[in-house]
Amino acid sequence: MTVELDETRVAAARRVFAEEPRVEVVHGDSFDELAQRAPFDLLFADGGSQPAAIVDLLRIGGRLVNDDVTPVNLLPADSPYREHDPKRELFFGDPRLVAAEAVLPDLHNSLLVGTRVR
Repeated sequence: MTVELDETRVAAARRVFAEEPRVEVVHGDSFDELAQRAPFDLLFADGGSQPAAIVDLLRIGGRLVNDDVTPVNLLPADSPYREHDPKRELFFGDPRLVAAEAVLPDLHNSLLVGTRVR
């Protein structure tokens, strides 16, 4: 399942997955739509309006993944994300998650992976 707020993107995704019965494309707010179907074993979060609450949607042992993260070493010296990064604060500050950051082979991108432990 994928949830998208933008109607144009919903239409495009529905065309792409039209022949794939395992994929459901839902139009709406991701948190509202996912909350109706929780709990999940895996959530790939790429935005959303309630990042900390998304952990509630995981089963114990479920995984949360977030991509398009810039490794800290590549952030400009004056980047506010060096001191306050909401994504990293969620993954490494929420006591319900055990998390790791994986820097990808290009060394310019990373992803965060968290497992819900409670």
